[in-house]
Amino acid sequence: MRAGEMRHRVQVYRPSSTKDEYGEAQYVLWNKNVYCAAKAKDASEQVLGSEYSAATFVDFKIRYSRSVEMEYQDMIILFRGKEFQITGVRNIGFMDKELMVAGVHFANQQRLNL
Repeated sequence: MRAGEMRHRVQVYRPSSTKDEYGEAQYVLWNKNVYCAAKAKDASEQVLGSEYSAATFVDFKIRYSRSVEMEYQDMIILFRGKEFQITGVRNIGFMDKELMVAGVHFANQQRLNL
């Protein structure tokens, strides 16, 4: 694994057991600086009446982490100021060296209170 490929820094947030005043889960910082390679996969836009929705799909390659591989549900990656909801994790080659993390960013949606 070359360090030059993993030149992007992201932050990973996981849900905590505390809830806000609306009953929504609060998110806490799991790891401040995770180095990754980011690759845009797809993007889509839709206009339904007066509502606009857009989604951007990105794959992040990170160093192996058992906690991300096993407990990725509801985790969020913060990349360049945008929140990406983790939708899937693949252990590349089942070698426990790298993970391919699939994330999706929805326009006009924010879950972190930063």
